[in-house]
Amino acid sequence: MKLVSYSLRVAPELVRPGALATFGEAPQQVTLVLDCLRVLEQRHGAVARLRADMNELLATGDTMLDDLRSAVEWASEQGIASLQATDPPLAYDWSLLKLQTPVPHPPSTRVFRPSRRAQRAAGPAGRAGEPFCTYGNPTSLVGPDAIIEPPETSQLDLELALGVVIGCGGRNIAAAEAGGRIAGLMIANDWVARDVEAHELEAGVGPGQSRDFATSAGPWIVTLDEWGGALEAIGEVTIAASVNARSVGSVRLAELPWSIAAIVSAASQTTSLRPGELLLMASSVSLAGASGGEAARWLEAGDCVELTADRLGMLRNWVGFRPGR
Repeated sequence: MKLVSYSLRVAPELVRPGALATFGEAPQQVTLVLDCLRVLEQRHGAVARLRADMNELLATGDTMLDDLRSAVEWASEQGIASLQATDPPLAYDWSLLKLQTPVPHPPSTRVFRPSRRAQRAAGPAGRAGEPFCTYGNPTSLVGPDAIIEPPETSQLDLELALGVVIGCGGRNIAAAEAGGRIAGLMIANDWVARDVEAHELEAGVGPGQSRDFATSAGPWIVTLDEWGGALEAIGEVTIAASVNARSVGSVRLAELPWSIAAIVSAASQTTSLRPGELLLMASSVSLAGASGGEAARWLEAGDCVELTADRLGMLRNWVGFRPGR
């Protein structure tokens, strides 16, 4: 199941949780965005206790997500015309809406990123010791097609990451139990001003404002049932990065510094994870990583950065402005 947060173009201030539903057979398949709350109501009765946001939906636990999964299956068997004939509609065409970041207001954002020394010691497919994290800025989270407004920098860089969204929270979670605490996965880009970061690291206080300005995530959350519920199967997924359609690099999830289970367990030690919390696991895929530290060309205004993966979709953002707009 693929979950999104969206707003209608005629009412951009209201962000609602949605799910993707596919109709028809290839190559004529059509994918629409379902209104989660209204589809749940149609299929399973009143859901008035829910607020219209993804955090509340995730906080209701696995039972509600199971109900939503069956509601999406039910909607996929209905005709498109019948779903769009209600007022308001149960399903929307893409042209009528704008995708937001899937979890617009995560309680916190933790970023797991090994030091460059640990990365060198681990090698391209090795683990980097015990997981550790820094905290990101949940208020700077943006979604697909957002325009990134960087600070004063001459070394703007992308950093490909995997986003892990917590569903059922907990404290001191064992790695073997981590799969049951995850709502799903998504692509993320932890933008960074490398020159600002260098000053922060030299002073021993970073990362701070070098990464504080933007993290993009999306376009949707993919629940683990898309891989049969097995975290091991996810390791074969590859996420690729490009700038203006030119490849920057790619990474198999099995090559990331730590396993998904390890970072969920580490994040929960001596503290409680809550539904909607976002854990980012950074990769070495970046302009700096592709060139060994000093990029031949840093990101510039007008650049289009795309991160893509099977099932996880494409996360696209522009730097400074969107050409043609």
